[in-house]
Amino acid sequence: FIITLLLNTAIKSYFKGGNGWSFMLGHYIMGLFVFIAYTILLSISRTLQINAWRPIYFGWYSYDSLYFIINWKDLPPSFCTFQTIHHSLSFACTGIWIAVSGHWSSLMIIAVTIWLTSDVWHYSLSAYRLLSNVWLLRRLSATEVFRIEIVMFWLERIHRLIAYVFIFFVEDRTILVWLVFASGILFDVIDGYFRVQSISARKFEMEFSVVLTEHSRIE
Repeated sequence: FIITLLLNTAIKSYFKGGNGWSFMLGHYIMGLFVFIAYTILLSISRTLQINAWRPIYFGWYSYDSLYFIINWKDLPPSFCTFQTIHHSLSFACTGIWIAVSGHWSSLMIIAVTIWLTSDVWHYSLSAYRLLSNVWLLRRLSATEVFRIEIVMFWLERIHRLIAYVFIFFVEDRTILVWLVFASGILFDVIDGYFRVQSISARKFEMEFSVVLTEHSRIE
């Protein structure tokens, strides 16, 4: 929570951006740091990862949720809608995992870590686009964004599919195992829906850009 707060404050101070832009950039950069942390923790020790991921996860999401409540009007409506649904269900599902309890095998820990890091593709593109708005990186055309977003969509699906494969290699499939699997599918459906909506919007933006280019050439 404190690290996320400091990161967002630093971004806002350095770039002098609005509350919404600063928060979104901080959200995606923090997400990338979290995914790297999960990977490092997993490579060091399965036990360390299972004990450490929850404080990291809940601290990050708690900051996000508090920010939504305070600065709702500063954020894009689609972003607010998705994150509200996503975070609410995240707290509910992970809370149920804790309540049900059960043995976390090495394969389970690996599967959950792989799934949790699957947003790295979407977060990387989003962070890149936000940084390009302040000219730190090359600004992508509408066509490039559309094509990259499609590639990222399928990379995320493959990433999560690998996590499900690990789940099915777990020998003792307890209620906890099936709850984790069901949670993953639920979020896949929700994420997939919003990603498809985003891709459709990018397609419209790309087609509109092409029409404007052709019109300017004719004139």
